[in-house]
Amino acid sequence: MGIEISGVEQRFDTMDGGTVHALSGINLSVASGSFVALLGPSGCGKSTLLKVIAGLLAQTGGSVLVNGKPVAESRYDVGMVFQDARLLPWKTVLENVMIPIRVQRRKRADYIDRARALLDVAGIADFASRYPAELSGGMQQRVAICRALVHDPSTILMDEPFGALDAMTRETMNLELLRIWSGSQKTVVFVTHSIPEAVFLADRVVVMTPRPGKVQEIVEVDLPRPRDLGIMADPGFGRLTGHLRGLFNARGDIH
Repeated sequence: MGIEISGVEQRFDTMDGGTVHALSGINLSVASGSFVALLGPSGCGKSTLLKVIAGLLAQTGGSVLVNGKPVAESRYDVGMVFQDARLLPWKTVLENVMIPIRVQRRKRADYIDRARALLDVAGIADFASRYPAELSGGMQQRVAICRALVHDPSTILMDEPFGALDAMTRETMNLELLRIWSGSQKTVVFVTHSIPEAVFLADRVVVMTPRPGKVQEIVEVDLPRPRDLGIMADPGFGRLTGHLRGLFNARGDIH
């Protein structure tokens, strides 16, 4: 059923008695199984919107439905991946992947094979007994993605998960993410500052305005799937990235 966001507002009180208006009148539908990228300048409310969808932050106005149910608190049918992998350094890769199972008090025996299978799909099955400090940044993010998928949520929310990686590792992780997503067909909402990354990954790119964040435009990405890095040389890819750059350049708020 996907995600339905209607008229969402978010305001924060400041220490000096003022108010920050973070989100204003957000309306957005995300179809089940689709991949949507949120693109916008720093401070426009992308991460705030993700937290509202996840139930980690209560909106001050409007409504959010995930699979037809109102979001009132943190939900087990939503997985989240952050820019920092946030792995527990004293636990092995496999035990880090299994954290949602322990937190949600599910039966370990019912999910251990799934955890191992996800590590295999992510290409890191041989590292199941290693510790985070023994992994590269890209490998740690693969573990974080497996952790978000292990309890089989319908929706995955990703907050600039590859922003801290070097360019080559980031491209590799983009390919890995598409491969994992195509095999699971989860609903994905992906926050990024990168125009090429948004176009490469998504079915639709949602462009947000500076704060208070609003939906400025939704751009359909009409590029064929499956995608590889060669698609970046496609004229259609250049057309879409050029259009998106034009939206930001007109405002002068992106580099």
